[in-house]
Amino acid sequence: MAKNLVLWLIIAAVLLSVFQNFSPPAQDKSISYSSFIEEVQTQLNALEEITNYKELKKFVKENNLGIKTKIQEDVPLFKNYLFEGYQVFVGRNSRNNDELTQRYAHKND
Repeated sequence: MAKNLVLWLIIAAVLLSVFQNFSPPAQDKSISYSSFIEEVQTQLNALEEITNYKELKKFVKENNLGIKTKIQEDVPLFKNYLFEGYQVFVGRNSRNNDELTQRYAHKND
């Protein structure tokens, strides 16, 4: 069942990538309906031939279908406090605290 779900997700990604070709581009990239159907059919046939995870991963990479992650905003890693004239840094979570201790702290801190 999970394999079918993954296959349907990949099919949806293929269709989205094909539909993105029809978004209003800066240049005129018109494509005929028959060419569009032919391209979709070709990619669906290629998907049907995939039998293992390695082939699926290769197909996703070749067709530039990878999941696009959101660009992380510049959120400071540490909270900064001033206490009795001392600057105190506190991580937002345990990973930040570990990084603060191992990379930024000095012997005399």
